[in-house]
Amino acid sequence: MRIKFWGTRGTRPTPGRKTLRYGGNTTCIEVRDKDENLIIIDSGSGIAELGSGFAQSEPLQAHLLITHTHLDHIQGFPFFPPAFVPGTHLTIVGPAGSAKSLQAAFADQMDPAYFPVRLDHMPAEMEFIERNPGETFEVGGLRITPHLLMHPIPTFGYRIDEGSTRFAFATDNEIAMFANNEKSACAGGAGGRAAARVFPPRPRPL
Repeated sequence: MRIKFWGTRGTRPTPGRKTLRYGGNTTCIEVRDKDENLIIIDSGSGIAELGSGFAQSEPLQAHLLITHTHLDHIQGFPFFPPAFVPGTHLTIVGPAGSAKSLQAAFADQMDPAYFPVRLDHMPAEMEFIERNPGETFEVGGLRITPHLLMHPIPTFGYRIDEGSTRFAFATDNEIAMFANNEKSACAGGAGGRAAARVFPPRPRPL
């Protein structure tokens, strides 16, 4: 499993000298398995940088896992170059039961009042899937399990396993704010940067 952080900020992009070390883009993570199957976690402003590295004439096949649909986690999608390439197929996954459907949240930010291209005018083929907590699914060699976090709208943390390696990604998890509610099975911190942890393979006894 290979992981690259393209965006680590929350709330809004923060370019400048103070954010050079981790970058100023909002959340976007690239995850690949040993066979180069691609998962993208969140489409904050960092997804534009990720997308600029792909050939503009070659279609992309990828799964986009959305933690939740607050603006800083989806605002970069209108600027994702592969979405404008015919033949691109994006499977977009997010939590069920939010204030709007996953597809509606993506479409609304591309309303003509805010953006010159509608979602349904993008050449890419998009499949929107809303999942429930604990509903495990697979992408190539990656096994993904979403866990519900504590946030004002349904929000997922994702646990991704490949063989004996595990990666956990959990942002926007206000444990203290929701201290009286049932605690999530996947707890993590948000703060000003995304929270993630990689679990390396455990040593095997001889």
